[in-house]
Amino acid sequence: MENLATTLAGNKLLLAILIGILLLLAFALIKKIVKFILFLVLILALYLGYLLYTGQEIPGNKKETIESIKENSSKLRDTGKKTLKKVPNK
Repeated sequence: MENLATTLAGNKLLLAILIGILLLLAFALIKKIVKFILFLVLILALYLGYLLYTGQEIPGNKKETIESIKENSSKLRDTGKKTLKKVPNK
């Protein structure tokens, strides 16, 4: 480990390359995290839109939200299964 630190301290080009690679990795990680957060926001927006479209109340607290998601996801799953059964197989 000391040998690596000594080599990097002595060779500025290697240090610059290492810093560049680390910056690219950090940028890629931040980009993935931002995409994940945007995906979660999109899912939440779709869920709220679904609630508004069906005329249901938007839950006020965490427990109500969790219960509402459980109920609506099972309804959505059942509807999806029925729809898939109606689709003819080729």
